Amino acid sequence: MTIHKVIHGFSDKEDGMKVYKPKGVNNIYISSDEERNAVLQGSDNNIGKPLIKPMTKSELLAFAESQGIEVDKKAKVAELHEVIEGEMND
Repeated sequence: MTIHKVIHGFSDKEDGMKVYKPKGVNNIYISSDEERNAVLQGSDNNIGKPLIKPMTKSELLAFAESQGIEVDKKAKVAELHEVIEGEMND
């Protein structure tokens, strides 16, 4: 599973046409489908430009805090993904 930030609004046909927007509630895209993530990160999609991007360390820390997930602020990005994903899968 990978956590991405939405940078351009879109409706995702792969998850039942859920609408994602750069601001607001649905501004995070979480998926374990690396092929789908690659399509959404590139310009080879229906909109023709990147729709999501990997979250930075500070964005991951803020996301974890907003979800009530305790993480080590000194952790590396990969470690943050592991902790957040582990908590979200419980």
